[in-house]
Amino acid sequence: MADRCLRRWRRSLTERGLRSAIFVTSPYPQRRASIVFSRAFASRAFAANGLELRNHPASDPDWDPDRWWTREPARTLTLVEIAKLGASFVFAKG
Repeated sequence: MADRCLRRWRRSLTERGLRSAIFVTSPYPQRRASIVFSRAFASRAFAANGLELRNHPASDPDWDPDRWWTREPARTLTLVEIAKLGASFVFAKG
């Protein structure tokens, strides 16, 4: 699913003649999303198009990076995201 979305996103950027993009996501999945997109942008398909990616977390009033473990749903969201981050390294392609 993610690969298909990345290909569609890349095609959309290149069709519009764009050379760079800012990827914005919620703060708790930001690190994993950054890794996934960086891997994709480092691939030959993205490098050949000369596309540049910048990553920026969105503001989220319900998630505090200094206190996420003190309340739900921030605690669960973050712990699930940590598990997904670990899995993205274990099952990384390439």
